[in-house]
Amino acid sequence: MTSDPAYGKGLLDYGIFLVDRRQQFDEAVHHLRSAVELDPISVPARVSLGYALSRSGDLRGAIQELELAVAQEPSNTNAHLYLAGVFERQERLALARNHYEQAVRLEPAHHLAHYGLGAVLAKQGETTRALEHLATASQSGNPQLREIAVRAVEVLKGRLEP
Repeated sequence: MTSDPAYGKGLLDYGIFLVDRRQQFDEAVHHLRSAVELDPISVPARVSLGYALSRSGDLRGAIQELELAVAQEPSNTNAHLYLAGVFERQERLALARNHYEQAVRLEPAHHLAHYGLGAVLAKQGETTRALEHLATASQSGNPQLREIAVRAVEVLKGRLEP
């Protein structure tokens, strides 16, 4: 393997392409691991690897990479967002909530972070606070997220009605 920075960037870009466009998570993990090996301090490479690991089902590996990314760059919204998602999948709701809250603090207009926080708050029985965050998520420019958030708001409002 070469130590050329452009090669590492190419591996990162190709890994992201495999995740985003091809949904080929195992192959993406291979390329992204190589990118991290070439540049261990690359937060984008670690975040992308953590995300690909989570999508491939390796939640332990995802947590390891994403926690390293958060330690290296505590202001990385996506690292917090993806880590929260992994913790939520594991039903580790307090940890998920902590990272969703951090993502919202870092990027108050991040609709996906609001949706995740709203979902966790709903699971924790905090319906009123959940509704606030889900209402924010329902303003997303992403039609799929907007539709899911609107449905979640309707369901939670139904729980509040006598």
